Amino acid sequence: MICGHTVLILTGKDQACHEFKLISFYKAFMDYFDEKLLYLHLIDENNIFASDIEEKYPNGKKYLLHIYPSAEKFISDAATEKFNKRGIHVVIIAVLLGTPDKNVKYSLIRKIQEIVPDVNVINLCHPRELEKGTSSLRNDSVIHIVNNENALIRIDNALRWVLAKANLDSKRKLYKITAGVFFVSLILTALAVTIYCFSG
Repeated sequence: MICGHTVLILTGKDQACHEFKLISFYKAFMDYFDEKLLYLHLIDENNIFASDIEEKYPNGKKYLLHIYPSAEKFISDAATEKFNKRGIHVVIIAVLLGTPDKNVKYSLIRKIQEIVPDVNVINLCHPRELEKGTSSLRNDSVIHIVNNENALIRIDNALRWVLAKANLDSKRKLYKITAGVFFVSLILTALAVTIYCFSG
């Protein structure tokens, strides 16, 4: 009894069923915010990195790799593809490596950003595309890496950073939603008790 009113208490099979539904909902909720699949889109016009990237990031539960022989092929396919919004999409650009042409590269990057939602871009570039003495540069969702003997190591570091950032963002969203649900539950419980106490 609460304030003279009878409260329904679940027992036996009803309680077990109710608990099972809550647990199932919680698992589904947590799975949504679990580590996301990394979609790797490699544009490798000279087939320089394809074999190493394919060996390092095989298709499976963590990675899904697509290799394109040219930027035109990627843009053509991407224009008609429905990208999984729950996944993390990274486009690695390995084109025009012998030509330090910033304008052409940046135009390609902007086009990719328009087609693929929330994309991260890794631009493998000629040393003269960056300031002298700079081997890598991160600018928002674009990471520029000089094409040299350490390029694969820097690609791996860049992908680790992208994954860590995405998982951190997911956990922040989860904490905010959990806190919101908790406070709403408290308010509803307090409201229900108040109604019981003052109704009738």
